Amino acid sequence: MSINYDRGSEWRKWDLHVHTPSSICQNYGGDTDEAWERYISDLESLPQEFSVLGINDYLFIDGYERLKKEKEENNRLQNIDLLLPVLEFRLNNLAGIGFGKLDRINLHVIFSDEIPVNIIKDQFLNTLVQSYIINDGRKWDGVVTKGSLVELGAEIKSGIPAEEISKYGSDLEEGFNNLNLNLENIIQSLNKERFKGKYLIAVGKTEWDAMKWTGASIATKKHIINTADIVFTASESVVKFNSAKEKLVQQCVNSRLLDCSDAHDYSTNLSNKDRIGNCFTWIKADPTFEGLKQVIYEPNERICISEENPFLLFDKPYFSAISIENDLNVFDGETDLNFSKCETIPLNQNLVTIIGGRGEGKSMLVEYLASSFVDNEQSKNGVFNKNGEVKLSYNKTNSDLEEIISFDIIEKKHPLEFIYISQGMLKKYAGESEEKNKLAESMKKLARLSEVSFDDHLDHEIITKTNKYSELKSILEYENEEGISTNSISFLSERKDRVQSFIDNITTEENKKKLKDYASDLESLNKSNLD
Repeated sequence: MSINYDRGSEWRKWDLHVHTPSSICQNYGGDTDEAWERYISDLESLPQEFSVLGINDYLFIDGYERLKKEKEENNRLQNIDLLLPVLEFRLNNLAGIGFGKLDRINLHVIFSDEIPVNIIKDQFLNTLVQSYIINDGRKWDGVVTKGSLVELGAEIKSGIPAEEISKYGSDLEEGFNNLNLNLENIIQSLNKERFKGKYLIAVGKTEWDAMKWTGASIATKKHIINTADIVFTASESVVKFNSAKEKLVQQCVNSRLLDCSDAHDYSTNLSNKDRIGNCFTWIKADPTFEGLKQVIYEPNERICISEENPFLLFDKPYFSAISIENDLNVFDGETDLNFSKCETIPLNQNLVTIIGGRGEGKSMLVEYLASSFVDNEQSKNGVFNKNGEVKLSYNKTNSDLEEIISFDIIEKKHPLEFIYISQGMLKKYAGESEEKNKLAESMKKLARLSEVSFDDHLDHEIITKTNKYSELKSILEYENEEGISTNSISFLSERKDRVQSFIDNITTEENKKKLKDYASDLESLNKSNLD
């Protein structure tokens, strides 16, 4: 367990797609000191639930490098627990038709913060090579640097008619807009021992979704998203996010979807969806790269898309901490078992496990604590030494306004409702139905669950119809001695056809006419009687 996050996994906001003033495309006002100061101040003003930011400047890592320095050397961004470097590439797979609108699949590489910036540059970015045949058969090729993008942009623009040149951006922008990489080449460049377990792949859903489901591209489209560890989207609302996720589920592809701000603008520009702080993703994990990796294995348990902290969605009391103020012997008059001084052991609101070898006092500690509350008796031999040195904190609510009671573990029993099942009682509860019923009743009482009741008449109707259904089901599922379902629809239909065929075979044409006339006369007679 990390010493910094000793309460275990907790819900925090993670925004893994945040651009900086160093991005080629952004609305912060350019890569200036003034823009950077306003930008950093904006990040420092994020609500306290924001814990992790993925810093993304497309093909480059300069913005992350500057923020990392500001945090570590200049004591800025102390409200943010973790900054992660993210690189974004456009793949050479068209997403629909609008190449001029940059409609290419976006691939993101999220690196661990443990990978030094110079290693990412030297061992990854500088290994990515692309080449194009541009004008008059001339070839351009190069690694991914700002200088090479400027060269590419200049080459592209050199063949544009003078009257059209005003429609294009700078050499850097045009080089960036036209550079597309191969997925397999990116994966190959990451396939180094130094990067093993230190990166995750994400794909942008919007551009991927625009890729056509045509016969030639179905396999490619599925391959791209299923190669990724997670999928990024920038939703306008939780409702739209849920709709996007459901669509991925229906398409039977990777649906580990995270909402990100894709921030290109300050938080104050409310008209721009892609602004700082506009993110709905909560992740239940330590704010570390290893914590992020856990969502790959337990996405349903560790990802929540919500405007409100999931911790607050269900209010429940919980024991929040144990403190041992001084060393003490566990039993009166015995010195072989003792608890060591420990100022505070924080406890998570959810599952808490005590880990240790056999006979090291795991169940002893739990029983020691439980025995000081009403309706919980000691099962261990000996007399517990309960002198108030051990304290148990109890949160009456998990709302923002904490109400905490500190219980001294003493001989006097404290009145508090909770269920304690000792190790020795597990077998009893598992085997005896009467004990299981008692436990169930206790749990319902603690959870304040009332008995479900029906209107007497409705209750009778339900029972009657359920019984009739059971009888009919039994008849339909009946099998004779040969194992044949003689009441099944398929068996009866086959038998009817066979009998009808037999009748047709033995009936003469004259008798068939008489039978037909008889049936017609019978139908007319029945109709006249009804009239």
